[in-house]
Amino acid sequence: GSISPGGEHMVNYGTDLSFVFSADAGYQIDDVIVDGQSLGKISDYNFHCVSDDHVLNVIFKKVYKITAESSTGGSIDPEGMILVPESSSYDFTISPEPGYRIQEVVVDGLSVGDTERYTFDDVISDHSIKAFFTNSVAVKAFPNPFGELLNLEIKSPGELKFDLYIENLANKTVFHLAEIPGNSLTHINLNIPPGLYILKLCTNGKPVSALKVLKHD
Repeated sequence: GSISPGGEHMVNYGTDLSFVFSADAGYQIDDVIVDGQSLGKISDYNFHCVSDDHVLNVIFKKVYKITAESSTGGSIDPEGMILVPESSSYDFTISPEPGYRIQEVVVDGLSVGDTERYTFDDVISDHSIKAFFTNSVAVKAFPNPFGELLNLEIKSPGELKFDLYIENLANKTVFHLAEIPGNSLTHINLNIPPGLYILKLCTNGKPVSALKVLKHD
């Protein structure tokens, strides 16, 4: 960056002298120090009624861009293009709107899952972050095939409740579990014969998912 006017100046007693500070592209003013005292990130300074020698130093720091975006259904805070000083950290908060959930957060082209918060540590390059939201329900049953224990993971928008039905291939319900909360992991002990089953999940009487699961010997 630069100070204008730069260099050493001879000033008549009692006069004023003003300076303007300009950062180069990719830099920002980090601190302005006058006679050993920090004045912060100011862009100009005026010596008023000069009656003594003075020293003016301006410290510039490299900055990088973080571009933050979000899809329909929620927000990321802050959003837009943010300038971050080199080697510093920066936090982002991801929030879904009512009726939506976080589907995925993508940082520099790679998924970091459905996290509600992300921190860039020790920033030394440009970055991007984008939050995606969905109003769908995601269901995962594992392990599959399973033995006695089956884990059911549900990710849902809002505070929904779900009913679980496990049916055999003759469409007979062999297991039922009601009022499973959304956004939960449920461990289910299934004392049923080995074979192929259909796992059905419903909310408010409407089916939302159907999965095939295999019980082994």
